[in-house]
Amino acid sequence: VWHENFLDITYDLKAQANNMMVMNLPADQQSLFYGQVYGTGDVHIHGDEINCYIDVNAKTEAKTKFYLNVNSASKATSSNFINFVQPSKEAQKPEDSSLSTNNQSTSTPKTYLRLSLQGEVTPEADINIKLGADDGIKGRGEGNLKLVYEDPSEHIQMQGDYTLQSGKFDFSIGNIVRRNFTIREGSKITWTSDNELIASVKNGIVTAEAPGPATITAT
Repeated sequence: VWHENFLDITYDLKAQANNMMVMNLPADQQSLFYGQVYGTGDVHIHGDEINCYIDVNAKTEAKTKFYLNVNSASKATSSNFINFVQPSKEAQKPEDSSLSTNNQSTSTPKTYLRLSLQGEVTPEADINIKLGADDGIKGRGEGNLKLVYEDPSEHIQMQGDYTLQSGKFDFSIGNIVRRNFTIREGSKITWTSDNELIASVKNGIVTAEAPGPATITAT
């Protein structure tokens, strides 16, 4: 950590995590993803007072429960797992308050966050894909996935392959039809979009392009 009299702070922290919680987002039906992710691997946190970069390269551990909310009609919103705090105005006041003027305008600089999660998904992790209020895929498997989230642009990218070893698919149409299917070992998940201008799917990467509704289909 570097600073000049506690101003112009920059930091560059590296750690080797051992079964560490690397993501903890509360359940939110309007968010694209949430849950708790435990991992073992490398964590790199660096940036300054304005920009924060979090890079995680790890494999998942037991107790991991990750939810991908494909049914969310809105774009992902900023999550409050990191708060950027501006220095107290009281602390910045000069000793002689008469030197300050009421005409001074202060502007809060925009902050930027990039969260990158990349690594090996192991069968110990529960993966849940919500396709509707009561519909979804729940299973365990293995693969290599990468998720990148940027704030405040709320840009999200997901890519990689995931092969299910076991799981189930719950399907319903209102209160009329309700079916529960068992997923065979070796099944794979493929994504398609009905509106590439809002959310595109290319080479396994799901990218939020613009605000608006889009249906991502998992097959």
